[in-house]
Amino acid sequence: LPNIESLRLSGGIPFSPKQMEKVALLPRLRKLDLSGLQIDDDHIRVLPLAQTLQVLDLENTQVTGGSLDSIAELPNLEELYLGVAAIEWDRRSGTRLSPASGGPDGLFRLKPLKKLRTLQIRAYGVLSTGWFDSLPQLETLDIQRGQPRDLPDPDIRALARLPKLHSLTLPNSPTVEQVALLRPL
Repeated sequence: LPNIESLRLSGGIPFSPKQMEKVALLPRLRKLDLSGLQIDDDHIRVLPLAQTLQVLDLENTQVTGGSLDSIAELPNLEELYLGVAAIEWDRRSGTRLSPASGGPDGLFRLKPLKKLRTLQIRAYGVLSTGWFDSLPQLETLDIQRGQPRDLPDPDIRALARLPKLHSLTLPNSPTVEQVALLRPL
């Protein structure tokens, strides 16, 4: 399968980390859709082998925040679709991630992804963290869950500082005042 550029794996069949390694070694692989597949952090640890990967979909998997470092090693990644588990939990420590801390856990760990243009997240509380300042190249940001009405004005202003952002989806309906804060300062 050396010519495969796009691969979608689905279903409830067992899929081992060793099999994932074979997928990651496909020389032309650009798009990998693993949504709904029964995979976890052990599967993602081999993904940095996929140096040509541009699009990664991890929706509805068991992948957690423990995999964010491995994902950050994909130098050509342009689009990333993360599920709830990937943002909210670190399987290794069994703790809820705290992106606001700026520590080793959280979305700050995606900063090495210099080509990342699209990020979709399905998680609560990811907006009021300031992590998006570490990804100034984002063009599309899609937050599927959260409470924007509780989002502090400084965090709304931080979104306005994303110079290339042209598509923004916020959960629920932000207030008129919050939308006004999105205009460039």
